[in-house]
Amino acid sequence: MLEILSTALFGNWESVLRIVVSALVMYPIIILSIRLSGKRSTSQMNGFDWIVTVALGSITGSAILLKNVPIVDALTASSVLLLMQWSLTKGTRHSQTIADIVKSEPRMLFSEGEFLDRALSDERVHKSEIIAAIRTAGYASLSQIKWVETDAKLSIIPKTPKSTSDNTAVEKVVGYSVRNAREAA
Repeated sequence: MLEILSTALFGNWESVLRIVVSALVMYPIIILSIRLSGKRSTSQMNGFDWIVTVALGSITGSAILLKNVPIVDALTASSVLLLMQWSLTKGTRHSQTIADIVKSEPRMLFSEGEFLDRALSDERVHKSEIIAAIRTAGYASLSQIKWVETDAKLSIIPKTPKSTSDNTAVEKVVGYSVRNAREAA
């Protein structure tokens, strides 16, 4: 029993050294790869970006901890994922069809003092999450908010004394209508 516990806590110095070397090799190469593939790999995440980020973490962790995963294999897998992500994001900029498949449409969740229950249900967002996002944005009252929409993160659009005739930022949000905007103006 003591031997099993000892092995579970500490294998041997060779495995520790392999982990240190693997981490020292993988870390700068992953950082360089992410820098080369662009900021999108670590920010502005949509579902595909998130998947690639999680996969990169898993591949890196496997290469560092598992002796049956050679560093070159892990680097190849990481490079292929980053190349695929780069190609996909390039494709979304040049093809509306690809963009429609990959990107989700923004969706209105709160409009003019009303929670849009169907949209909340479809997007699996709870009213308390919207209220928390409103507080985080620095507002104390729902009456200060014109719209809340989601496109992977919540966007808070406050009511303002400025004209609402220019709503170009929300025109493509599912649930937005020009009629509602005109009535609000």
